Amino acid sequence: PMSTSSGPPAPPVPPASFSNGYTAAIALRKDRLAVRRYIFSPEAQGVDSVRAFATDPSHLQLDECRGFVFRVSSCWTGLIISPLQQAQGNEKSAEEAAGKLMKHWEGILNDKEKRVQTAKHFKAVKEVNEQLVAQVVRFSEFGKESSGMQEEVVKYLLEKGILPILETLYKEAHAEARPSREDSGESKNISTTKGSGTAKSVAWMRACGHACGFGPDRLAIYMVDDSLKQAVENLGRIFRKSGVIPDISGRQMDRDNMVKLQAEKPYKHVCLVSCMQMRTCWLDDVFSGFCEQFSDKPDINIVILGAGYDSRFYRVELPRNINAFEVDTKATQSAKIRQLDQMKEDRKHVNFVEVDFMKESWIEKLINTAKMDKRAPTLLLWEGVTYYVSEKVVQETLKVVSTAFEGPAAIAFDYASAEYQKEMSGATQKIGEPWIFGLESKDMSKLLASTGLRELDHLSRADCLKRYFPVTRDGNTLGIGGTTKVYVMAANKKWPV
Repeated sequence: PMSTSSGPPAPPVPPASFSNGYTAAIALRKDRLAVRRYIFSPEAQGVDSVRAFATDPSHLQLDECRGFVFRVSSCWTGLIISPLQQAQGNEKSAEEAAGKLMKHWEGILNDKEKRVQTAKHFKAVKEVNEQLVAQVVRFSEFGKESSGMQEEVVKYLLEKGILPILETLYKEAHAEARPSREDSGESKNISTTKGSGTAKSVAWMRACGHACGFGPDRLAIYMVDDSLKQAVENLGRIFRKSGVIPDISGRQMDRDNMVKLQAEKPYKHVCLVSCMQMRTCWLDDVFSGFCEQFSDKPDINIVILGAGYDSRFYRVELPRNINAFEVDTKATQSAKIRQLDQMKEDRKHVNFVEVDFMKESWIEKLINTAKMDKRAPTLLLWEGVTYYVSEKVVQETLKVVSTAFEGPAAIAFDYASAEYQKEMSGATQKIGEPWIFGLESKDMSKLLASTGLRELDHLSRADCLKRYFPVTRDGNTLGIGGTTKVYVMAANKKWPV
């Protein structure tokens, strides 16, 4: 179920640095450390590996996108990587190269389905101008031999009329009315009707982690759009050569700046692939710990709330006593089921429960519709969801875990700090999936206690870096993570002490 890449064992980590929480013992197991925390040696050495990364067209880290890298995955690979892969070849001249790119974009404009799909990517574009065209060309191989060729390709693209095409797609992307606040205090979220775009981005980041060799999600690549799969493969290849995580720049100076930024803003997602690796591995450990703890029970429940493209029920070995439930909106769940069927993945063992989290009670749906036994030990995984619901919904969900189950019940989830939620609200609002909840860690502990729950685990990304990432020979981790606590697991009073 986990990544197969490994290297020499990394220097031992003092158990105390893993904290004394619920997942510490599992994270320290040799079989887990062997595929997570090993010594990484890049295939290429020195400046050549850095240069290869910085000039490769699948390098997605644009300065303009650092503020919101959720859309680097879907936007820039869609706008830049796929067109370039199709247009690249034996171009004899800059004009011929520009002609191939123009043909690609004209084809999009004249194909209704492609036009609609491509227009979505433009939600992350601030402005269509010559600089955007230059970025498209810069991420190609056209200028590999001569930097002057890039300028020539840009020149010909502008002459051939690339800007009006990009402008049309940009205007269509921004034509929809922005989500508005309702009287209830909730924000309309497009994931309830159109499916979650951020869930797709999460799958992309998990796929990148697996392609690099350290990520556990072998199925994530199948949840990624076909146009992005080659980019994922390229990024994995670049990591193996250079040791550079996909959304960290190839230049050492930029990595140092990102580490500095993480220290200045410990609450921030500076490297999203790093964050996704830590979150995925931590919840895998929660999952395994729960299954082992209650292995002697006739039945156990594991519920994934807001399941998105989570693949745990298909990639992790499941115990015989498990009852598996995935709860999500109709749009996102339908898209996932179609993908699972295309993959020919067996899903008979999973109970799919459709729910609109803003209007319906997920616990009533589980008990009354899916016939979940609330007397059995129950674990709820609530991954990547709290950002998009109100504090009232978070509080009510925690209260349900505290009071609605007759047997032991626990919930594990991630959340943003109040400061980070405020910082991200504008960008997330624009793409139709706004962040509306955030809480500082000390306030989260108070909220859990007020709802009658007991903390079992409460970790920062810095804690998780010590568990879930390869290291260099001098013991430095390859990932980046801050010291703000963002991962928490809490249980009701029926949970064994």
